Amino acid sequence: MLSRVISAIVGALILIFVIFLGGWVFKIALMLVALVGLFEFYSVVQRGKIKLINLVGFISAVLIFIATDFNMRDSIFFILLITIIFLFMVSIFSKKYGFNDIMITMLGLVYPTLSFITILLISKVAFPINNLALILLFLLTWSSDTFAYFSGKLLGKHKLSPDLSPKKTIEGAVGGVIGPIAIGMICWAVGNFYFNFSIDWYHFLVIGLICGIFSQFGDLSASFIKRNYDAKDFGYIMPGHGGILDRFDSVLFTAPLTYIYFTLVL
Repeated sequence: MLSRVISAIVGALILIFVIFLGGWVFKIALMLVALVGLFEFYSVVQRGKIKLINLVGFISAVLIFIATDFNMRDSIFFILLITIIFLFMVSIFSKKYGFNDIMITMLGLVYPTLSFITILLISKVAFPINNLALILLFLLTWSSDTFAYFSGKLLGKHKLSPDLSPKKTIEGAVGGVIGPIAIGMICWAVGNFYFNFSIDWYHFLVIGLICGIFSQFGDLSASFIKRNYDAKDFGYIMPGHGGILDRFDSVLFTAPLTYIYFTLVL
């Protein structure tokens, strides 16, 4: 437990430092985290056997990051299309790779790669305070994890999904939704008092609701993948937490939906 708390604090401090540095430091750090996450995904779904065909996935992931950073978002479609055409060509001329290898490689470009891409997109969102959109995303998402954990510990009686995550409870899930909504409203109140936000309070409520609900679906989806391939964790890079995907699983679901809300509603 102590190692988990220490690694969480260290990780949070590094994250805040990198976010506020911004620029190329943030972009390169995010891309490296995404590539490690992609490596973990391929390792689990292929039981630790990274196949040569996955190199195509890593190269495509880097190209998608570059295209996104230079606002060439239309290019992402063509990168994915060319990638799948190339993978089929490789499979046709090589007996080592089958249809499942192609699908797993392509899936890795959607989950987790495109989800990490939306974090980069959120960093470009105009907000009353620089980097607030990113801080809000991580704060509300991970506060959902925290509130769900303690609500489940104190009040949990009814299992939420015993097959995927035996320790999760319905009471914990409810706490995991209420928590980020409350934190979101506190953020709005503090920001409005000190910085006179031009953003209405209910937007923070909705973002808190999005993070509260979908962070838990992200967590359960990661558990679904690990259970399916008989893996306890995606990796071991963070003591007490597992791998990159074990720490970012909830963010990978909340980031895309939060970005959609930022761009379509705000």
